[in-house]
Amino acid sequence: MKGAAAYYESVWYTPSRRFTTSTRELTHLAIALVTLIALGFSWFGFRFSPPIIGAVLVGVLPAFLLHEFAHKFSAQKYGFWAEFRLDPFGIAITAFSILAPFKIIAPGAVLVWGPMVDRSVMGRISLAGPLTNMLLVAVFFALSPFMQSYIVWFGVNFNAFVAFFNLLPFGIFDGRKVLAWNWKVWLIFFAASLILLARGYI
Repeated sequence: MKGAAAYYESVWYTPSRRFTTSTRELTHLAIALVTLIALGFSWFGFRFSPPIIGAVLVGVLPAFLLHEFAHKFSAQKYGFWAEFRLDPFGIAITAFSILAPFKIIAPGAVLVWGPMVDRSVMGRISLAGPLTNMLLVAVFFALSPFMQSYIVWFGVNFNAFVAFFNLLPFGIFDGRKVLAWNWKVWLIFFAASLILLARGYI
């Protein structure tokens, strides 16, 4: 998730280690997760009542972890080595936005090493993250009759924001790689992320 968007590197082939992790990756994930949880509490004005704690954890944990794992497992499915790494600048601006009126979600990204691949493969790997967040929005809507309204509100808005930010079509964001693969696919999912983002505030 680099500003909620993952970025990728393709270099010379290295042997694939499917569905594995490392101490370094787990450490980087933990640091990013703690930062994003703090960011989540800032959405509630740093109130720490049990209901708000539950809402933040239910909203942030799957939004971040499933997003990154979707990138990671998609890449490993194609036989690549893939692990999450913090980005020094990204984690800094994410931490800064905790106290800012605007929020930036950019703690790091899944790095991918392997044989040079075509745009369609990279596009699919890149789309996996924001698509996961969009599916989570649907899950929160589906479970809304059984959950507190503020939990649904936060879960929907956080995931919709992550999906939208990831699909921006420039820089190192996922959207640029999806657009390079297929502009029609990018347009469909970017428009859907906008609708979900707007729906969350209605």
